[in-house]
Amino acid sequence: MRGPKKYGILYKEEWGADGVEKRRYWGIRSKIILCTVLCVVAVGLGSSLYLYQSMQRVISDKIAQIDQLNAGTIAARLDDCLAQVQTLQAYCSSSGRVSSALNQTPGTPRAVAAALGTQNAINVYLRTSSIDSYINRLLVFNEEGVYVSAVTVYDGSLRDLSNLLDSEQFRDWKEFGPSGFRRLYPSLNPHRADCFALFVPVYGYASNRLGYVYIELSPKIITDVLAPYNDLNLFFVQTAEGDRLTTGGALPLVEAVPAQAAQGDEFTYGDVVYALQNHALDVQDLVLSSCINQTQLQAANHDILFSAVTVILMIVLIAVFILSLLTHYITTPIRRITEKINRIAMNDYSFDPELERPRSEMGEIGARLNELGLGFQQLLSETIALHDERARIEMDLLQSQVNPHFLYNTLNSVHWMAVVQKNTGIEKLVKSLVNLLRNISKGVSDKIPLEEELALLDDYVSIQSIRYMGSFEYVCTVPQELRQYKIIKFTLQPLVENAIFHGIVPKGSFGTITVDAFEEEEMLVLTITDDGVGMTDGQAHAALQPGDKPDQASMTGIGLGNVNRRLKLAYGKRAGVRIESVAGAYTKVYVRVNQEA
Repeated sequence: MRGPKKYGILYKEEWGADGVEKRRYWGIRSKIILCTVLCVVAVGLGSSLYLYQSMQRVISDKIAQIDQLNAGTIAARLDDCLAQVQTLQAYCSSSGRVSSALNQTPGTPRAVAAALGTQNAINVYLRTSSIDSYINRLLVFNEEGVYVSAVTVYDGSLRDLSNLLDSEQFRDWKEFGPSGFRRLYPSLNPHRADCFALFVPVYGYASNRLGYVYIELSPKIITDVLAPYNDLNLFFVQTAEGDRLTTGGALPLVEAVPAQAAQGDEFTYGDVVYALQNHALDVQDLVLSSCINQTQLQAANHDILFSAVTVILMIVLIAVFILSLLTHYITTPIRRITEKINRIAMNDYSFDPELERPRSEMGEIGARLNELGLGFQQLLSETIALHDERARIEMDLLQSQVNPHFLYNTLNSVHWMAVVQKNTGIEKLVKSLVNLLRNISKGVSDKIPLEEELALLDDYVSIQSIRYMGSFEYVCTVPQELRQYKIIKFTLQPLVENAIFHGIVPKGSFGTITVDAFEEEEMLVLTITDDGVGMTDGQAHAALQPGDKPDQASMTGIGLGNVNRRLKLAYGKRAGVRIESVAGAYTKVYVRVNQEA
């Protein structure tokens, strides 16, 4: 015998009576939890990797887009500022006042007046320009000594003209031509930072060179534009000669950029990896560059991955918790069902209300299992009762048994005496009785064709007709095509006998007994109708109950109740006997059996 089972979270163990482990297997709850966790982990990891890569691409693309957008904005503002510088150059080089001042002889009153007029005109123009604060010096001069200085960021001195003529930027301009924004030069003011030095020649009406316009431009015109955009990515502007312009705090990082770094190259500064991006400007000799913090980007990606893994772990834990609760509502009913089956195997068919408590399919299964147990119990009780009744019937048959050969031989002798004496009534009576006794002695549980059952019924009716002096008429209207179906022997005889004894005889007048048959719902239905005294509903119900002892006047000792029970045992619940009767009018008995050819 198997011992108790241990229901674990992961597996179940079963032990024998001797304490030796018999088998170990995974339970339904464990399998559901394990499969669900594996699915959640697999889907979660796949989703996390996909999400990580997708978010990495999205963040990289967004940073690139932001960088491109900021670079475009910076480039537009730089181009606008530098375009105003070029406009200032064009104004100064094409102004009539500037040409007039440069045509004057230095030191003359006319030269002084022209210089003042030129200075005022340039000052007025600068005051209306947005780049006024970035013009360190603006000089109009020639090598003959004409010198006009506009009011700019810092004041000049009398030595400015000589310093300019001896300056590096003037020599480079005369030797190599306009330098534009190729590089930074030392300011005329030694206390100022390096600057852009812009020279523009001024020509007269005869295309002769009258002099020059010198504009000393502060690098702040570029760095002030870059400052608001250095929070996300670091921007700087690089000249053709390698000068790099940016805000003061970012200068060490800008200086760490390799001199030959190209678009997309990465470099390291202070354990941080940056990627270089270049953006073209409309102004020649200047390039706008940005440094994208790749380390910060990777850290953000790692944070995303960590968040995704954390979410997955939380989902797994929540799923395990929820599944534990859900599977509890599955495994507990299953355990009860298993215990109920084990009790049934041990012949315990008692009703267990706990099986039907769950309001789910498990409760339905438990209810059906309870019905099955009660059905087994009822069937077992009926089987025991049937066995006891069979034993009692066999005992009664043994007690009343007569040697059939002696009875047949005696009746045959009577029969032949009636033949010799030409007494046809006695001959017919004895012949019918011999046929009935022969079939009774062979048993009453065999199935015979309906044709033979009706022949036995004819013999019985012949005997009763003589006994009751023709007080009733027997009519058989069973269709010929239904007579091949088989029926249990002596099914109709007790019913006709009941019609005679309890219907026709108590009536005290002539009556009719009719036997008919028809098909209904794949069943064979036989009817026995008499116009006797009839019966009440209570009498009809009592007639169908099996009697304890057979009627002493009955030929076979089989009553209506026993016929009904025999048919149900042989054919099932659809078969049996039903009585339709009206007291004082008639009685009609319906017999339903399966159609068996």
